[in-house]
Amino acid sequence: MFGGLHIEITSLKVLGYLLEGSYWTGAVVQAWVTTSEPADSFLKASHVTRTRWAHQFTARSLYLLQQSAYRDYIQTLADASEVVPFEDSCDARSDACPQSSSGTSSCSWSWLCWST
Repeated sequence: MFGGLHIEITSLKVLGYLLEGSYWTGAVVQAWVTTSEPADSFLKASHVTRTRWAHQFTARSLYLLQQSAYRDYIQTLADASEVVPFEDSCDARSDACPQSSSGTSSCSWSWLCWST
């Protein structure tokens, strides 16, 4: 039977597997969060605390960007009755675009697991 640390390491490795090939490491490096070698190690969960922090940072950043885009969208609407709630808007977007659904689900999963 595995303990909490082993379960966390495994879940971080699964999240790294989902992000592999998505240019996530390049985005983290371009954002000056870290350099390329530690970013690659985040995908393998080599260092649990740093990996957890990187995924929390990514999930929160994406969530803030989503909310910012939603606020901009609301300001462009002429009629207030056309406003779709944020959660419904996210669901509709992920249904309409298959590429966003995998990113949305992995982001939601990481947000659920490590939000503080």
